[in-house]
Amino acid sequence: MGFFFAALVAGLLATGVMVVALYLPVLWGGLHYDTLGGLGAMVLRRVDARARVVGAVLLALGGVAFALFYGWFVQMFLFGPFPAPQYLLFAVPQLNLFFPIFGFVAGFCHGIFIGIITTFVVVDYHPVPSYREVFPLLVSFIVGHTVYGVVVTSFLSLFLRLVG
Repeated sequence: MGFFFAALVAGLLATGVMVVALYLPVLWGGLHYDTLGGLGAMVLRRVDARARVVGAVLLALGGVAFALFYGWFVQMFLFGPFPAPQYLLFAVPQLNLFFPIFGFVAGFCHGIFIGIITTFVVVDYHPVPSYREVFPLLVSFIVGHTVYGVVVTSFLSLFLRLVG
């Protein structure tokens, strides 16, 4: 039960940080992809406040589901047959730097893989033509999933030690 609670909390937290990272370029007028609107528009076929709420709910559900997946790997490195190397910080001795590094690599690869697959679907079938641009979509997927991977593995490594 503790594993699922840790995955729920870490998944929601990491998804929230990912959304903040995705919408940060809006502050300086940089390149961004309206992830919540685009995801919600795939369901509702329009972009408005309701579509963004639907997109946020779908993104949160996906974030929790993938936190379970990442959590199995973190648990394997914490308690399983493949112990993680100890890369400890002096300031935060509870956080092993292996987990953020693992999350960075896993999130980056996850972002590229899902970004490439999703690009074909979104570019060809998205109901709103302005959401069919490839470059902002790929950049947002890679950045978002990388940030998500770092945050979710870092917090899961801390939470699973507490509940495990």
